[in-house]
Amino acid sequence: MDPVTSTVCIVGGGPAGVTLALLLLRQGIPVTLLEAGNDFDRDFRGDTLSPGVLEIMDEMGLVERLLKLKNGAAVKTVNYVHRDRDWVVADFSRLKSRFPYLFVLPQRDFLEFMIQEATHLPGFELLMGATVHDLIEKEGIICGVRYKKNGQSQEICSSLTVGADGRTSRVRKLAGLEMRRMASPIDLICFRIPRLSTDPAPKALNVYVGDGYYFGIWDRFDYWQINAAIPKGSYAALRSLGIVHLQKQLIPVLPELALRMGGLQWSDVSTLCVEPGMASRWYRPGLLLIGDAAHVMSPAGGVGINCAIQDAVATTNVLTLPLRRGDARLKDLAEVQRIRKWPVWLMQKLQDQAQKRLITKALTTKKYRIPFYMQHSWTRDLATRITGMGINPVHVKRF
Repeated sequence: MDPVTSTVCIVGGGPAGVTLALLLLRQGIPVTLLEAGNDFDRDFRGDTLSPGVLEIMDEMGLVERLLKLKNGAAVKTVNYVHRDRDWVVADFSRLKSRFPYLFVLPQRDFLEFMIQEATHLPGFELLMGATVHDLIEKEGIICGVRYKKNGQSQEICSSLTVGADGRTSRVRKLAGLEMRRMASPIDLICFRIPRLSTDPAPKALNVYVGDGYYFGIWDRFDYWQINAAIPKGSYAALRSLGIVHLQKQLIPVLPELALRMGGLQWSDVSTLCVEPGMASRWYRPGLLLIGDAAHVMSPAGGVGINCAIQDAVATTNVLTLPLRRGDARLKDLAEVQRIRKWPVWLMQKLQDQAQKRLITKALTTKKYRIPFYMQHSWTRDLATRITGMGINPVHVKRF
């Protein structure tokens, strides 16, 4: 079979990949997008679109339709629930933004919305169930990928290949780009609890914290999802205690879900090894990494989508004109990393402090207390602005 030819080949259909695809297509640049999965439903995908993301969607002319999606809900605060008392730890209504709230939307719905927008534009091809297994390289320049779909190996030739395939990026490994890992004191487990139609919709995002536990409960409309932090490397020991031990930890905190937790099995529990990191170099001739492929974010603060989408915007701003001319050079790819590296690095450092000072203390302290600095409005407002808007945010450039 003859290889497909495209100006840009994007590997990975997450927030970074689909946003970049849509932005480039709007500039008349043909894009082929490869997604290894057959659908967009995944565990451990963030579902909160921050005010900074909503502002980018507004700049793209999409926000009004996005906010009307049926499974979305605006949430203005994040609360710590500790010993039957709620502490507001983030109040997005205080932000100076057109969208002073988090928009909670299943990531599957967001990705499908963006893909639907892309399908209306010429030059777009989406390949689901396509797994990249090799890079095409000629004279030191990456000029496409080899992938398998339905058991058959095929090729895509492109002027630029973008690795947006997440924290375990195959493209990054094939390109030989080193990921420098940061130590993390936590891992994450995730499971679902049936949701009844009579369950009230939460008015805030609640994180239950203290005396040996730290977990958030997310309304998925069809079910409740619980993401719980555990000490690094402790999953095997937790599992050896039996599923009843996990149930006993949760039921006193969420008694209204007690009956529904009775059917929970370890086969229902997914695990995420939290290993933040950043690639020393995000590019090679003909290739660029963005999103978690370039910098793995911790779940702390839920900023991963914001960082990924800002990467896509920066990439479009820098590379649109070179791609139109057909001469995207190494210095252009390096410019994307230069713009995004330090904001992401600083965000990772702040996440590291949150993991150590907030999450780990809740997991290991017998008599946990809400940190003093989280009880003051100015520190809460600063943290809210950083998580909500990002650090040195980028904006969609008009060409």
